[in-house]
Amino acid sequence: MKQIEIFKAGKRPDASGQMIEIKLNDLVQAVTAYNPDLHEAPAVIGHPKDNAPAYAWVKGLNIEGDTLKAELTQIDPNFAEMVESGRFKKVSASFYLADSPHNPKPGYLYLRHVGFLGAMPPAVKGLRNPEFSDNEDGVVNFAVSLEEDEITALRAEIARLKAESVQKDTLEFTEGLIKAGRLAPIAREKAVEILNYAEECDQAGVINFNEGESLAQKVREFLSLQPQIIQFSEIATKENAPSGQANDWAEYSEHTPAEMIMLDQRIRQCMRENHVDYKTAFDLIHK
Repeated sequence: MKQIEIFKAGKRPDASGQMIEIKLNDLVQAVTAYNPDLHEAPAVIGHPKDNAPAYAWVKGLNIEGDTLKAELTQIDPNFAEMVESGRFKKVSASFYLADSPHNPKPGYLYLRHVGFLGAMPPAVKGLRNPEFSDNEDGVVNFAVSLEEDEITALRAEIARLKAESVQKDTLEFTEGLIKAGRLAPIAREKAVEILNYAEECDQAGVINFNEGESLAQKVREFLSLQPQIIQFSEIATKENAPSGQANDWAEYSEHTPAEMIMLDQRIRQCMRENHVDYKTAFDLIHK
């Protein structure tokens, strides 16, 4: 994701009012020293004194001009929505000073955490908790305004991550229908299109259902209730198959679609040519 500005080199008061000067060279050292294996800086709300939850984690740091930037990863969706809605107007950086006894890399300025300021934290279960001591020496906290373009970039990244997650879930759901024999492989693309359209309608609020229901959910329920149209077990048996043609033919009902008959015949041909069972032949055709 695009990096966000968390600190600029210079002399300024920290959160307690003490004047602190952090030079550009100090920030360069902070970038060099940062190692998530030593201490992974969390993104938190405010400046916690104890084990407050982390809503994202700093993947890496970078210097641009005199500005220190952080790249966030593992962003919690609830926290992401708060950022997207503009609830946080300032971002704050907390550092271990080079001589801090708690510094994971002594001799270097080291990022402790990134705090988002301006809103109460969402109630989210299951988040990793960063371990902070209540009275750590050699720690300084600063706050800077979160620029509008950074907020826009965060919103864009959040939207992209949501879209990727929805697309992955849709593809997995569709493949599950195909493997269960409830959706013909030839209809895969159309099913994905319909589900994506339903998700878009839900996001835009085009169609309203009862609370907790959505168009995408309704479409999924409809598709899941479809009868099994592909049987992965043999309809014919060696006992009733024509002589010399065991496992090489099948009975079709009068309602079986032509494309399903053609697919079944392709699978059986693959069975003959590769000496495999029906399920394996199906998988080979759809690799």
